[in-house]
Amino acid sequence: MVKQNELLINKKIAHLSESEIEELMLRYYDGEPVSSLIKEYDIPTTPGTLYKTFPPVEVEELCPYCNNKVFEKRVSKSHIGKKEKVCIHCYHKIGVYCGCDNCKKARKKAEERNIRLKNIKYQEKKEEIERFHSYEPIPITKVDLVSKLYLSSILKENISEDFSFIQPLKNRNKPMFPTKDWTHDVLNSLCHEQLLVPDPSSDVEAFVDDENFPKIFYLYRVKYKMNVFGENAIQSLLYPSRDEFLNDKRMCLRIWKVISLHEVIDYLLYSMGKAGFSFNVGQKTYSVFKELLEHFSASQIYGIIYKQTANAVRYYHEQKVSKKRAASSIITRCENFGERALSLGWELTKYDRVSYLPQSHISSIFFNRILMIGDLGFYEKPNIETIEKEIHHNKATTPSF
Repeated sequence: MVKQNELLINKKIAHLSESEIEELMLRYYDGEPVSSLIKEYDIPTTPGTLYKTFPPVEVEELCPYCNNKVFEKRVSKSHIGKKEKVCIHCYHKIGVYCGCDNCKKARKKAEERNIRLKNIKYQEKKEEIERFHSYEPIPITKVDLVSKLYLSSILKENISEDFSFIQPLKNRNKPMFPTKDWTHDVLNSLCHEQLLVPDPSSDVEAFVDDENFPKIFYLYRVKYKMNVFGENAIQSLLYPSRDEFLNDKRMCLRIWKVISLHEVIDYLLYSMGKAGFSFNVGQKTYSVFKELLEHFSASQIYGIIYKQTANAVRYYHEQKVSKKRAASSIITRCENFGERALSLGWELTKYDRVSYLPQSHISSIFFNRILMIGDLGFYEKPNIETIEKEIHHNKATTPSF
C-alpha cells in the first residue's frame, strides 16, 4: 500500500523541487509534448502515466470514516468526468467504488443487516400465509367420487413420504391428467372446493407478491395439503375403493368418456405440433370428438387424427393455403371421415399410444384399479357393456380370503 508521503509526493518526482513540480504540471496541462517533459525533468515514467506522478490537491472535504484530510487525484489532460478523491490516512476513495477496509466492513455490515431484514420479512410472510390459508377440514365422507378420483391422480406421484403435504406439481415424471387444460381446471376446482389448500411450508415465492398477498398463488409451484379428515383418509384416496365407483356404472361411463376425450385432444395437439401447426382447442373440437367417441375408441380416433393430419399437411403444401386454415381443416376432416366410416361400416385400425404421451395417472387408476379393464379403456369405445362384463368377470375370478 502507498505510504502517506508517497501519496503526496510520488517517488518518481521526489528529486524535483516544489516550484519545479508546479512548473511541470502547468506545462503538462498547457499541452506541451509529454515526451519532452519526461526527458527534460528526468522522470522514469511513460507519457500516458506522467499525470499519475503529480501530487494530489487538498480539498475541503473530510473522510467520512476517520475525519482526516481528503485529496483529489490529478487526472490526464484529456480526462472527462469525476475526479477521484482519496483519504491519505485510511485510503478511502470518495465518489468511486472503494475497496478500503472501512468500505469492506460497511458493505459486510449492510449485507448482514439486509439478510436479517429479509429473514424477518420472510418469516412475517410465512406467518401471513399460515393465517390466511387456514381452513376448516372437510370430512372424507362428504367428498364426491369424481373429486376422490382427481385427488387420487394428484396424490399418486406427489404425496410426501410422511403424507404431510403434496409436492409442487411443476416437476412430474408422468402427467396427472391427459391435457394441460384439464389439469388446470381440476386444480382450480379442487382449490375452490378447499379440498386442496396451500401448505404453510410452501416457498414464499409460490405466492404472487402484490397487494393481495398471499391470496393468489401459482398452481404448480405451491405445496398443497389435503384439507380432509377421517379414518385412513389419505390411504383411501391413494387407493380408491372400486366398489364405491361400480355402484354407479353410468357415472363410470361418463368418466371413461371424459378421459378418452382428453386423450384424443392431447394426441390431436401433439400431431398438429409435429406437423408444424398451431391450434387452439374450442367448443367445436370438443363437440366433434365427443360424438366420435360414441362410435369409436380413443385408439381408433388416434388413427383418424393421424391420417387427417397427414392430409392437411398435403393440403397446405399443394393448395398453398395458410397453416391456420390447414390446421382448422383437420377437425372437419376427422368428423367427415368418422361419419363415412360409420355409413360404410368400416372396421377402423386401432393405434397404440405414443411414447411421448404416456398414460396419465387418472387413466391408469380408473382403468386398471377401478374398472379393472386395463388397456380396453383405450382400445374399446366407452360403453356400459364392457364395464358390466368386466365387473362380473372380476367378481367371478377374485378369490375370497
